[in-house]
Amino acid sequence: MSPGPDDLDALRAAKDALVERFGAEPWFGGAGIGRVGENLALRLNVDPAVEIDQLGLPQTFRGFAVELVRIKTYRPRG
Repeated sequence: MSPGPDDLDALRAAKDALVERFGAEPWFGGAGIGRVGENLALRLNVDPAVEIDQLGLPQTFRGFAVELVRIKTYRPRG
Protein backbone atom coordinates (compact mmCIF):
# COMPACT_ATOMS: atom_id res chain seq x y z
CA MET A 1 0.00 0.00 0.00
CA SER A 2 1.41 3.37 -1.00
CA PRO A 3 1.23 6.29 1.40
CA GLY A 4 -1.23 9.02 0.56
CA PRO A 5 -0.37 12.70 0.09
CA ASP A 6 -1.32 13.48 3.70
CA ASP A 7 1.07 10.78 4.94
CA LEU A 8 3.88 12.18 2.81
CA ASP A 9 3.20 15.71 4.00
CA ALA A 10 3.26 14.52 7.62
CA LEU A 11 6.49 12.58 7.01
CA ARG A 12 8.15 15.59 5.43
CA ALA A 13 7.05 17.81 8.30
CA ALA A 14 8.36 15.27 10.83
CA LYS A 15 11.69 15.07 8.95
CA ASP A 16 12.00 18.85 9.01
CA ALA A 17 11.19 18.84 12.74
CA LEU A 18 13.96 16.25 13.34
CA VAL A 19 16.42 18.54 11.56
CA GLU A 20 15.21 21.50 13.62
CA ARG A 21 15.50 19.53 16.88
CA PHE A 22 18.82 17.74 16.30
CA GLY A 23 20.53 19.60 13.43
CA ALA A 24 22.98 21.50 15.63
CA GLU A 25 24.15 18.38 17.50
CA PRO A 26 27.76 17.38 16.73
CA TRP A 27 26.71 13.76 16.04
CA PHE A 28 23.97 14.73 13.54
CA GLY A 29 24.61 13.66 9.96
CA GLY A 30 21.24 14.41 8.40
CA ALA A 31 17.64 13.22 8.34
CA GLY A 32 15.53 11.69 5.64
CA ILE A 33 12.69 9.39 4.73
CA GLY A 34 13.23 5.78 3.77
CA ARG A 35 11.62 2.38 3.68
CA VAL A 36 11.65 0.00 6.60
CA GLY A 37 10.03 -3.17 5.35
CA GLU A 38 6.93 -2.08 3.47
CA ASN A 39 6.47 1.14 5.44
CA LEU A 40 8.00 4.56 5.17
CA ALA A 41 9.95 5.77 8.18
CA LEU A 42 12.16 8.62 9.26
CA ARG A 43 15.92 8.15 9.02
CA LEU A 44 18.26 9.87 11.42
CA ASN A 45 21.92 9.75 10.40
CA VAL A 46 24.24 9.51 13.40
CA ASP A 47 28.04 9.80 13.49
CA PRO A 48 29.34 6.23 13.82
CA ALA A 49 31.85 7.28 16.50
CA VAL A 50 29.06 8.18 18.94
CA GLU A 51 27.39 5.78 21.38
CA ILE A 52 23.79 5.89 20.16
CA ASP A 53 22.39 4.41 23.38
CA GLN A 54 23.67 7.39 25.36
CA LEU A 55 21.94 9.95 23.13
CA GLY A 56 18.39 9.06 24.18
CA LEU A 57 17.07 9.31 20.62
CA PRO A 58 13.42 8.53 19.95
CA GLN A 59 12.30 5.25 18.39
CA THR A 60 9.26 7.06 17.05
CA PHE A 61 8.74 10.71 16.23
CA ARG A 62 5.36 12.27 15.49
CA GLY A 63 3.92 8.79 15.06
CA PHE A 64 6.54 7.52 12.60
CA ALA A 65 9.24 4.94 13.23
CA VAL A 66 12.78 6.33 13.40
CA GLU A 67 15.58 4.31 11.84
CA LEU A 68 19.01 5.25 13.17
CA VAL A 69 21.73 5.03 10.53
CA ARG A 70 25.40 5.13 11.49
CA ILE A 71 26.89 7.44 8.89
CA LYS A 72 28.73 10.72 9.24
CA THR A 73 26.85 12.63 6.56
CA TYR A 74 24.46 11.89 3.76
CA ARG A 75 25.55 12.59 0.21
CA PRO A 76 23.10 12.25 -2.66
CA ARG A 77 23.83 9.44 -5.06
CA GLY A 78 25.07 10.78 -8.31
